[in-house]
Amino acid sequence: MLPSNHYKKKVSWKFLILLLFFAQGVFSKNLISSQIANNIHVIQKNNIGFVENEGFSNAAFIIGKSGVIVIDTGISHQTGKQIIDIIKEKTKLPIVLVILTHANENFVLGSSAFYDLGINIGAHPSTIELIEKQCGSCLASLRAKLEIKMMGTRLITPNVSWSKNTSLKIGGTQVDLLHFGTLKTAGDLMVFHPESQTLFSGGVISSEHVPNIKDGDLDNWLTVISKIKALNIIKIVPAFGKIISDVSNLDTEKYLLELRKKVGQLYNNSESLIETINQAEMIEFSGWSAYYRNHKKNVQRCYLQIELKDFLE
Repeated sequence: MLPSNHYKKKVSWKFLILLLFFAQGVFSKNLISSQIANNIHVIQKNNIGFVENEGFSNAAFIIGKSGVIVIDTGISHQTGKQIIDIIKEKTKLPIVLVILTHANENFVLGSSAFYDLGINIGAHPSTIELIEKQCGSCLASLRAKLEIKMMGTRLITPNVSWSKNTSLKIGGTQVDLLHFGTLKTAGDLMVFHPESQTLFSGGVISSEHVPNIKDGDLDNWLTVISKIKALNIIKIVPAFGKIISDVSNLDTEKYLLELRKKVGQLYNNSESLIETINQAEMIEFSGWSAYYRNHKKNVQRCYLQIELKDFLE
């Protein structure tokens, strides 16, 4: 008769294998890849099952003549591996570069899957700093809630950086990296692909999503969005939500303009910060993802920015 501890080891290994199999199945069916232009693919809703009411995040890849450029890596190591598998289904060309647009767990925590393959990972220096300062606590929180889904996920520091506007010719194609100072964060990069006239906006633009503006510069953000609308862009791949075909009608701009207007009116009426937070509901945006998570904090941040500007003038 086998010892009881031998039986327990067999059961525990079988249980672990079942868990891994189950987790792999969940990741596989959650990812959706769509081609939005010639050689431009977007992996939408890649954070399903990881977050609630925060919005569906996008990752993307560009297939060049000799290699693939990946833009953002998803929320976990397994998500990153699934992105790699999707790329392998589309082309035999190697992945030559990963670009992280901004520091947010939905876009950077899949980087370990690419790092393990020896692929260069790049971002703005301020994004690298934020990843090192903030994303560790995000990872710990996700691990605590989603232990199986976050297996293998670890924080990776990008090994390449770009601090200003840069044109890259790599993988047999060209991408322009655009940095306009602090927008949503200090390190926001947007990626423009001239050949397809596609803009990968990172956190600067989203669809039907209320952004968190705590690290942002509202005035500069809105100024840059106006400049984006004047560019020769056919499609925008936003951080969250559906692909944007009407570049003249941007949800993020609508929300930020209304936020600034609403909070500015209450400030000019001498309402206190607490009174403004309580009165500045913008119910027309309440159906958007992350409204209840971010809006009141955004009102506070906007009020303080207006107050500081008023003081300095």
